[in-house]
Amino acid sequence: MIKVEDEQGLSSQLEANQNRDVIVLFYSTWCPYCRSFQPIFENYAENSTSEVYVKIPLDEDENPLWDKYSLDAVPSVLLFRNNQIIKRLDCERGVGLNEAKFRNWLEKP
Repeated sequence: MIKVEDEQGLSSQLEANQNRDVIVLFYSTWCPYCRSFQPIFENYAENSTSEVYVKIPLDEDENPLWDKYSLDAVPSVLLFRNNQIIKRLDCERGVGLNEAKFRNWLEKP
C-alpha cells in the first residue's frame, strides 16, 4: 500500500499505474470511522496482487481534493482506471464503512 500526502502525490500514482486499477482511500486522522476502517483497507492492500492501493489523508477542510472528487465525508474509497473514476464507496455519515460493504463493493463490476 502506498501513502501519499497531497494532490501531486495522488496524481503521480494515478499516472504511474494507468494500466492497473488504483483503489484510493480518502481519510482523516481525527475520524474514528476512518481509524476503524484503515486496518480493513490495509489488509486488502496486503493481499492484493492486481490492484494498487493508495491512501491519502484529508485533515484540512481547505484541501482541494474534497471538491475535486466531490467528497462529503470520510472514509471514502474511489476506484480509478486510466485516471478515471470507475466507481466509489462513500461512507454513511455517522456510520462509516465496514468490511462487508467494502468487500461487496470490490466484488461488483
